[in-house]
Amino acid sequence: MNTQESQVLGSIAANAELDTALEQPRQLVDVPIEQPPAPLKISRRRQRAATEQPSRMPKGCWLRLRAAGGLVFRSSETLVFEDGRLSYRSSPSAVYGETLMVRELTSTQMNDLQRAVEAAALDAIEPPTHSGRDTIAYELSVRDGRKTSTAEVFQGRIPEHVAPLLDMIAECVRIGADDLRG
Repeated sequence: MNTQESQVLGSIAANAELDTALEQPRQLVDVPIEQPPAPLKISRRRQRAATEQPSRMPKGCWLRLRAAGGLVFRSSETLVFEDGRLSYRSSPSAVYGETLMVRELTSTQMNDLQRAVEAAALDAIEPPTHSGRDTIAYELSVRDGRKTSTAEVFQGRIPEHVAPLLDMIAECVRIGADDLRG
């Protein structure tokens, strides 16, 4: 017996009938649906985000905000990338644990953020001399092409032209009830 024949699992009998006829397609019957399914409930915020495509910042551009300090020392970092992705991470605490969040900003948010970055003029901010105790230090960095601008400001001494940018970033990071529901 040949080794190839011993590995064959089965064979067709020489007198077996071959099925060469094609089966006729089955008739499909339309069954009327009495009630259409209820549409899924989607929050207004998610509907807006789905319809709006985020505008892009210039290639290689990003924005970073680091915040650290306070009576009970906490730190957090927010990054906004050129394509509208936002990531937020806060240090662990005994009460809240560590927070990590990633979301995508809408084109309106991206445009507002770009205008606020331009209005903040980070290069013109003088370095602070003394932070004081128990204050929160904010470090803002913006990379545009090959240039990175960084400024540090302290809670209670935030320049008027930088405050809108910090408020806008805080609003983009804020976690609402819609985000908790998934």
